Amino acid sequence: MRNYEVRKSGRFLRPGIVHIVGAALALLFGSVACEGAEPGANTTANGPGAAGEGAASELQAPCPGPSSSAITLATPTGDIKGSLLLPGGCGPFAVVLIHAGSGPTDRDGNAPGVVNDSLKLLAEGLAERGFAAVRFDKRGVAASAAAGPALEYDYRLDMYVDDAAAWLEMLAEDPRFRG
Repeated sequence: MRNYEVRKSGRFLRPGIVHIVGAALALLFGSVACEGAEPGANTTANGPGAAGEGAASELQAPCPGPSSSAITLATPTGDIKGSLLLPGGCGPFAVVLIHAGSGPTDRDGNAPGVVNDSLKLLAEGLAERGFAAVRFDKRGVAASAAAGPALEYDYRLDMYVDDAAAWLEMLAEDPRFRG
């Protein structure tokens, strides 16, 4: 594999590499999600597996299951709306930013007259494998329509690059993610 190597464990040896996945740009932070305690694992006051007199047993809340929520990137020209899918388990998680491909494609991978939910399915597949996934409507598309220029002529590739960089900055500061 040219851009990265994968161990048998599925961990990426060179995190942060840019990967092209179909029409989506996926940027990886970190390697694998939830390397700590398994969901629902019990620990004691003196650490995992402590025993003997005076070892007070305190149960921690189990790690949450998968969840989906809205996420927004505020920009000077308007809000860019997205969806965050967190896997089940205890974070912090590696996170993948999914950027829709060319044309008026929304966060789910759909375009006018074409509904396939490809990017939504990609995010769900990543979550099943322990990765958080953020996908968003590009400026001028769907829920982010107001953030785009009035004329199609005024759209520039640099806008989309700047938006991706701003999403990455926001995600890098979020304690739910590591990278």
